[in-house]
Amino acid sequence: MEQNLKLCPDDDSPHVDASSYRRLIGRLLYLTVTRPDIVYSVSQLSQFL
Repeated sequence: MEQNLKLCPDDDSPHVDASSYRRLIGRLLYLTVTRPDIVYSVSQLSQFL
């Protein structure tokens, strides 16, 4: 994961399906049980839910 990367909404970007994003985050959260090294990255991604 890149340090000091600032993510912000982009008005020109195409809209993505929110339910697909929620399912993906749910699967990643499940993986954090067995892979504690990805907890920080997944928590950062889930902030954009």
